[in-house]
Amino acid sequence: MINMPQIQKAQRDLMGQIAVTFKGDDEKDFERYFSEMRAGISWPIRDLPGYVAILGLFSGAIFGKADSLMLVYEKEYRDSVELITDAYNKANDLRFRIFYTNLRHPEWRGYNDDFQRKIRSGLGARDIRLMHSCYENEFSRGKDVINRLASENAFHIPSASLLMTQLRNMKPKHMQTENPEHIFHAVNGFRYLLVQWELEKDFRRLQTPREEERKITVKGWA
Repeated sequence: MINMPQIQKAQRDLMGQIAVTFKGDDEKDFERYFSEMRAGISWPIRDLPGYVAILGLFSGAIFGKADSLMLVYEKEYRDSVELITDAYNKANDLRFRIFYTNLRHPEWRGYNDDFQRKIRSGLGARDIRLMHSCYENEFSRGKDVINRLASENAFHIPSASLLMTQLRNMKPKHMQTENPEHIFHAVNGFRYLLVQWELEKDFRRLQTPREEERKITVKGWA
């Protein structure tokens, strides 16, 4: 079983890459380079724990392709204050700024507002953003996206991580319950992140002119 590697340090290099040094199971340090990181949040409700997942896109990789993504960090929380503080600090430490969650969840409104206040109060860190994830009520859609990208070997997720444990334990019978996200809170936070990141990636691709169109445009102005 492979545990989540420990983050030792992170910094941006001159090329804009995020260089992260980890400590692995063998106690040896290793370094990975990322072009971007984003995170997902599932908030704690009553006796249900909260969860944060941070996913990194390897430098030079295309989102969703084989070996393109790594689960950089995950943590479970019983307390919303602890979650907010840790998430905020990790965004600063790892040099990323985007979190996804369900901003329309009525029971999460206070948590979302508290996180926004934390962001506004932070000197030099106000570019951190808490954003809404589309299809927030469609847990099965998120599961399907995770399964599809997993089948394409897109992820590096440690086998002993909470996320991988929940993914392995998920059975068809669980999807027939009223609130599968209450059983699989780690998958819930991860699917907010993954579904929205993929949607935005596809939107940017559609908005970017094809190479032939760019050549025609440039030639027309020449």
